[in-house]
Amino acid sequence: MQQGKAGGACSDVAPDWTPPAAPDYAFQVEQEMGFPIANRLRPNATNGFVDVMSRPTVLVADDDRDVVDLVRYNLEVSGMDVVVAYDGIQAIQLVAEHRPSLLVLDIMMPRMDGLDVCRAIRSSAELNEIPILVLTAKDSEDDEIHLLSLGADDFLRKPVSPRRLIARVRALLRRQDAAERTLSVGEFTIDREKFAVFSSSGERLHLPKKEFELLFALAQRPGRVFTREQLLNSVWGNDSPIGVRTVDVHVRKIRNKIGQDSIETVRGVGYRLSDRAVD
Repeated sequence: MQQGKAGGACSDVAPDWTPPAAPDYAFQVEQEMGFPIANRLRPNATNGFVDVMSRPTVLVADDDRDVVDLVRYNLEVSGMDVVVAYDGIQAIQLVAEHRPSLLVLDIMMPRMDGLDVCRAIRSSAELNEIPILVLTAKDSEDDEIHLLSLGADDFLRKPVSPRRLIARVRALLRRQDAAERTLSVGEFTIDREKFAVFSSSGERLHLPKKEFELLFALAQRPGRVFTREQLLNSVWGNDSPIGVRTVDVHVRKIRNKIGQDSIETVRGVGYRLSDRAVD
């Protein structure tokens, strides 16, 4: 595998991102993937109150399977979920499907190189907060500056040191977690540190702890459907003696406070934060 080459100028991936050149690249990517990219991608929070939301997912994109296996093993034993991609197109597809907390990205990959993937993510208003850790064999100052100018948050030189890898990943996740301490739901702002919800006029809404945790859990992954069992186990704990209808009661109370259309019921499944609530 070739490693560390910067490749050519980065091209765009989808029209909504409007990077500087190669608009036909979007068509190629969408044909490969089978759906429009921009409408499927959202950033993901890196931490939360509960297990189902708090375990970060890291996407590892590298065509060298030995490197992927090494990185995946060390991330998994450090308490992270790992999704892998072996080329740039697949990386974009899996970002759409899994909304990772962080992307570990090699530069030289088939079908789309890592620089194109990096540029696409940084050109998307929906994705530009996802941390990107680049793996590179280059070690010159110019190469480092180039990577950072494209939007990489950090870089790690190959061969990969497992201890340094985990330290860098955890540092980026902490940084992202700090940026996610407040979330918006329509005209309301959720402040995790203060356990408070504020209206656009600054008025503080009264939400008891469980209502707040339930709302924050849904707001961290807008559009994702959670079953009642997932929400019950996450907010109240796996050993809680209460039934799943408790979730329904709390959802109804939250709707009464922030709007009836803020949380959607998905019949036969559970709940999700309404798209209208995050517009």
